[in-house]
Amino acid sequence: MPVRTLRGFRDLLPDYLEDFRWVEGRARAVFERAGYREVLTPTVEPFELYEEKEGEQIEESMFVFEDKAGRRVALRPEFTASLARLFAAMGGEFKLPVKWYYVGNVFRYDEPQRMRYREFWQAGAELIGASTPESDAEIMSLAWNTLRDVGLGEEALIRLNNVGIVKSMLEAWGVSGERQSRVLTWMDKLGKVERSEVEAGLAELLGGERASRLMSLADVEGEDPSELEPALRGFEGSVEALKNLEEVYDAARAVGMRVRLTPFLVRGLAYYTGTVFEAFVEDIPYALGGGGRYDELIAEYGGPHTPATGLSLGLDRIVDAVREKGVRGERGRSGVFVAVVSDDLRRRAFVLVESLRAAGIRADLDLRGGRSLSKQAEYADRTGWRFVIFLGPKEVERGVYVVKDLESWEQVEVPEGQLLDFLRAGLD
Repeated sequence: MPVRTLRGFRDLLPDYLEDFRWVEGRARAVFERAGYREVLTPTVEPFELYEEKEGEQIEESMFVFEDKAGRRVALRPEFTASLARLFAAMGGEFKLPVKWYYVGNVFRYDEPQRMRYREFWQAGAELIGASTPESDAEIMSLAWNTLRDVGLGEEALIRLNNVGIVKSMLEAWGVSGERQSRVLTWMDKLGKVERSEVEAGLAELLGGERASRLMSLADVEGEDPSELEPALRGFEGSVEALKNLEEVYDAARAVGMRVRLTPFLVRGLAYYTGTVFEAFVEDIPYALGGGGRYDELIAEYGGPHTPATGLSLGLDRIVDAVREKGVRGERGRSGVFVAVVSDDLRRRAFVLVESLRAAGIRADLDLRGGRSLSKQAEYADRTGWRFVIFLGPKEVERGVYVVKDLESWEQVEVPEGQLLDFLRAGLD
């Protein structure tokens, strides 16, 4: 009986992984150009790290279990909590602001569907110790610049909000704690379920009049944050949050980002306190990344009160968008494949291949044996090799190699002493 992967988990094959590593490399380059340094945290964390800090949505969709010592532990559902824990424990050792980035897999027990897996990959960054509008705009720029560098910039859009606007309204109405989290959960559903369903859910929690006032914010979506002012009269904290939103919006626009105000964007994590955003690409129905400000989280983990903002990019989603849009183009051929006339030359071919590898050239040979030259050449062609070296007894005796270029289909003889220079020139 075959053993299959668990539901919601995937094997990633070479063609996909080439695109994955290409996207990952560009994200890393964007982070490092902005001064961020990589950190790595454990895959398994104490469950208490997430309990009551990330909202009921994520708590219901985590891999939680008891280890052999009887402790409740969880597979990490995201990275921000881990980095906040790390800074809370060691923050005194770092000069502010701290700029960290990460790349790794995370786990959520969601219902699998298109681009929603139970194991997926994130690349992200955290900026700790800065609270200026430009610090939020910089975090947004990491998402924007990554999408630009993988060829998606022309169609990219950042949806932006400040969750402090809504939280201040709710606090003025005496709505806090779990009830506030439930309101935010309903707001986060707008666009995913019918508007009437969201209105009914909010009315049940807030009453009809307050629910209607909250829903009125959703109608202001666009490019002018000041249009929210009439709906926020009488809510001092909300007006202050709107002012911050306008400053972040202006900073992002100043560096060329395409930004759209989205007042019902709250994201699913309860620890956000201010700016929140998500990155989209035209015709892709899901966010490719997002993040926001979490000024209270580090203190909740026992550290000093420290402002912080961050983002995470869904690498799997960006890879799928790159492949769907075809923006990477065809991968070029590379490397050298050595084909032998007969199996008794395989040892000589192996020595040649190892010498090419030692010289920094990607190289391979037919390790199966028993295949004709034409079959070996066909294999090299189908697997993307640039050159084929045909190795036979006559060529060995004469001290030459027959080299075929699988791009131009030209075939030449190359003296043994000139082989490395010939291949390097052709592969550059």
